[in-house]
Amino acid sequence: MKEETLRFLGLLRKGGNLIIGKAVESAVPKSSLIVIASDAGEAVAKAISDKAAHYHKRVYVASTKTQLGEALGYPELSAIAILHPKAAKKVLALEEIAPQKGEL
Repeated sequence: MKEETLRFLGLLRKGGNLIIGKAVESAVPKSSLIVIASDAGEAVAKAISDKAAHYHKRVYVASTKTQLGEALGYPELSAIAILHPKAAKKVLALEEIAPQKGEL
């Protein structure tokens, strides 16, 4: 992930617009975007991805657990859930990824 995106995620955390860690899987239904670290464990990534697919939520695989964690004040994070739709749209824009049709 780009540095600018990681800084933005830090702001989202301070504003209470992120779910981090193990709570991500249960937060999928109310999320706008799920970010999974590229080196997340296979079981964790599959469980979150399957639930996101069930609820028709976008999953973005990026960064590493260390980069994601350090940006948010943790040693490592495998996944985060962005709650606010405009914040999710901004993350995708910062990463230069176009939203899919009908999304966000």
